Amino acid sequence: MFKRIMDRLSGKNADQATATASAPDEQELITVYDAYGREMRITRADWRDRLFLPQLQSSWDQPDALYSLIVNGINDGMVEEVKPASARLLTIDPIPERSGTVRAIVLLKLGHLDDAEAVLRETMQKVGDTGTLLTNLAKVHAARGEHERAEATLWTAIEREPNLDNGLMWWAAMHKERGGDEAYAAALQRVAALLGSWRAQLWLARRHLERGEVDDARALYEQWLASETLDGDALMMVSGDLGNHGQVPLMIELIAPALDLQRHDPRAAMNVVQAYLQLGRVEEGEALLSRLYALNLPPFKQHLDRYAAQFQQLRTQEAKPTPIVEQAMDVAGVPYSGPIWTYGLRDPQWLFRPKPQDAKKVLFLCLAKKLTGGEVAQQERENAIGRLSRALPLYFAESVHGWTDAEGQAVIPVVRGGGPVLFGASEDEDETIAAFKSHGDIVVCGTIDDSDGRWRIACSAWSAEKNDWIARERVDVPVAELAQGVLALEQRLLAAIGGTRDTPWDDGYTRPTPEAMDVYLTGLSQSLMLSLVSHGLVPKENLWGERNMLEWWLRMALQWPSWAVPRMAYLAALSNAARYASPVLEEFRERTLALLKSIKDEQPMLARLAPLAWHCFGMNDALDDVRRHAADDEAYTQWLDRVARGGQRSVDA
Repeated sequence: MFKRIMDRLSGKNADQATATASAPDEQELITVYDAYGREMRITRADWRDRLFLPQLQSSWDQPDALYSLIVNGINDGMVEEVKPASARLLTIDPIPERSGTVRAIVLLKLGHLDDAEAVLRETMQKVGDTGTLLTNLAKVHAARGEHERAEATLWTAIEREPNLDNGLMWWAAMHKERGGDEAYAAALQRVAALLGSWRAQLWLARRHLERGEVDDARALYEQWLASETLDGDALMMVSGDLGNHGQVPLMIELIAPALDLQRHDPRAAMNVVQAYLQLGRVEEGEALLSRLYALNLPPFKQHLDRYAAQFQQLRTQEAKPTPIVEQAMDVAGVPYSGPIWTYGLRDPQWLFRPKPQDAKKVLFLCLAKKLTGGEVAQQERENAIGRLSRALPLYFAESVHGWTDAEGQAVIPVVRGGGPVLFGASEDEDETIAAFKSHGDIVVCGTIDDSDGRWRIACSAWSAEKNDWIARERVDVPVAELAQGVLALEQRLLAAIGGTRDTPWDDGYTRPTPEAMDVYLTGLSQSLMLSLVSHGLVPKENLWGERNMLEWWLRMALQWPSWAVPRMAYLAALSNAARYASPVLEEFRERTLALLKSIKDEQPMLARLAPLAWHCFGMNDALDDVRRHAADDEAYTQWLDRVARGGQRSVDA
């Protein structure tokens, strides 16, 4: 029975378990995470040979790191591989109990029972008969079939250290196997009666929850919390138990105040985040989420991103659009010349060529929404139609800049102190042109409609020279074919304006592919909001989903590493965030530095933008060093001075 319970607790099949560790499948896929928190799947053999074994070797003289790797190796079924490392740890570890225990576990799993016992007894001579050492000695006895001796040794271990999870679970499972639930409860109560015991009470509390005895469970939890013997794993267990049994408010009441993210298992905090989500407590949930992000734990990042998106969705659902009365609100037209993502790069004239002073100016107005009965223009949280009403003019202005000799400029209507505006379509286009014709040689306005599962986008171009309309273009496509529709409309507009260049205005510029178009347009709208906040046109508190806005361009930069634009757009987004002192900026430090290393290797010209990131993260020594060595490049030196001062292209409203 002892052997069967041990196998069950270690995850083995009782019928197949042997005294020796079974060899794992070399081609089994395991999950790993890169520096950006991205999940990857590689074979166990590749993980072992390319990552795990080199890590072991590089940690050969570092006891803490070596111990952690050995434990990970044991958990991942690489017991034979960590055998030499466990022997090495015995000779260098200043904590004999730790090294003796892990060495004995390795030997036990490999079936070397006498050697495992010898190591345990030698370690006991150094540090005494601790609960951990005795528990593992009991496992050796059980592996030999000496069940009475194993049980006696295990109880002695529990008397010494009643809160060791492994020994307690083994003890409770053994009694449940013998006598069912009542024997299980009695075994836990016997441990709970020991001086200093608290973990058994948590298992008893779980039993109360399973039986619907919430008050009894609460009493045990409060007793444990008052003892100030909080353990990270225990918080994880308690928060999970409360959540699984529908006691979400009680979980927040008991666990949230006790969390210490520097000491406790972050999964306990993630349980509390989910509780806040379930109860719709957005402010508290997002505050805890920010603290979790700051820990920079790649394996958990994808989960945190999912929670962040869910909180954003809650905010969006709760927000109500504000009808716009132009005469009563301060609505300004904010002009952006060229690509929106250049705002924040501190005007790197060494990278982008300015347009000539006499260049034709093509003005793109935000698209107006085709209104149905009863609808009015409104200021609202960003949705698909509002986002595209701004992103498309921004993209077309970028396209004019990139593929013609003209200057493209988008004009974004913004309520000062509020946010962007979505206007209803006017029946009189001439009135619209009259308001803007003095600001551009060509003015492009239009409408957007998303009814019936389709996108209908219409654009009309008016020429100041001809004092007349020169083009009326329209696309009507299913939602899934938006990218193709946008690219087709772009080509027609460029042709109407005067045709395109054979090569882009700026070296290295490329337009998005159909695959990337949807996410690219979203990125443009993200860049717009970050720029508006950084220039003080929109309050920082009106910026929802800020973390996702920064993540957006980073993900694009990683998805399409050879495409320079997302990398520049990401650095510009960081720069804008730094200008308004974003509280989430520090979360991006390590991933940004990793990206800069890739850029240095793959795109040396873009690598010259690195000082922008250094300034964002307060890396002033690195910035000062490059400034000292750039004296011979006047344009670059002037740009570095702007970076150091925090100066950038301004927008006028």
